[in-house]
Amino acid sequence: MADGIINAKVIGSILTRKSFTTQWINQEIGFATALNKKVIPIVESDLINDLKGFIHKQIRLAIQFSFINQ
Repeated sequence: MADGIINAKVIGSILTRKSFTTQWINQEIGFATALNKKVIPIVESDLINDLKGFIHKQIRLAIQFSFINQ
């Protein structure tokens, strides 16, 4: 994963209720941020108020999505 982040120009991260609870997503975003990579988060809409760390509610998120319960 580190090589992919190092070689990328832009990092896209998808934050869902499941991915949000893992340590990896925040570490990967932090690593990309430390390398001055542009990070574009896609965040499940009901998570915005729960975000901490490198991506949180004070940052304008370009894309939000929500799942439709079936």
